[in-house]
Amino acid sequence: MFLDSHILRTPLIPYRQQFGETRIFLKPESLQVFGSYKIRGVNSAIKSAPIEKIQKGLVTISAGNMAQAVAFVALQLKVPCRAYVPDSAPLVKRKDIADLDAKI
Repeated sequence: MFLDSHILRTPLIPYRQQFGETRIFLKPESLQVFGSYKIRGVNSAIKSAPIEKIQKGLVTISAGNMAQAVAFVALQLKVPCRAYVPDSAPLVKRKDIADLDAKI
């Protein structure tokens, strides 16, 4: 799918401290576009949705990273996007979502 090229394969980083037999690894999803793992979920949902429904457009309810991810995908697919964003969302997030051509 088109979106796979936008998703980074983030490394597993061993955490230096050991807890007995348990090893802990960190997975820096902050390296993804928009600084969040949300793009992975959007990609998965798009892959499983019928193309006829996707062509009608995408909708999300989010105050930030999820709305950005959905708007980004809609822009890539050239379909409309509507983001229902709470009034309490930071203005910078609202602007970032709107900059991706989502209707807020």
